[in-house]
Amino acid sequence: MVSSLSRFLILLALSTFLPLRCFSQDLPPPKFEDVSAQAGLTTSHIGAPEKRYIVESTSGGVGFIDCDNDGKLDILMVGGSNVDHYRQNGGDPMIRLFHQDGNLHFTDITEAAGLTRKGWGMAVSSQSGKLQVRGRN
Repeated sequence: MVSSLSRFLILLALSTFLPLRCFSQDLPPPKFEDVSAQAGLTTSHIGAPEKRYIVESTSGGVGFIDCDNDGKLDILMVGGSNVDHYRQNGGDPMIRLFHQDGNLHFTDITEAAGLTRKGWGMAVSSQSGKLQVRGRN
């Protein structure tokens, strides 16, 4: 049986020496490239840059689901809106669904899937394997 002191000393040693090993490597910094347009992901979060209202500062969410059981993850984006859009036309599309065609290319199937409701998307989550989308219309 390992005592509490032994566990503490092991954790102390790991937390001291593991970071040193990571920092000692001369690895180049990661390079990120925006490939969203090439991948067919052409939508973005809608908000108001001046964020006059707290609800305009909240972001949407993204979920990865296999909506047609083809073994490839599809993307569900929950978008926001802003108060002006909400007052003028009931908001923006709450959900965008992108089906993965292959080779990490996606097609927007939102309308074909019947997800045309406007409002104010807030979040996407999974609980017990069931996808849940939060929004307001």
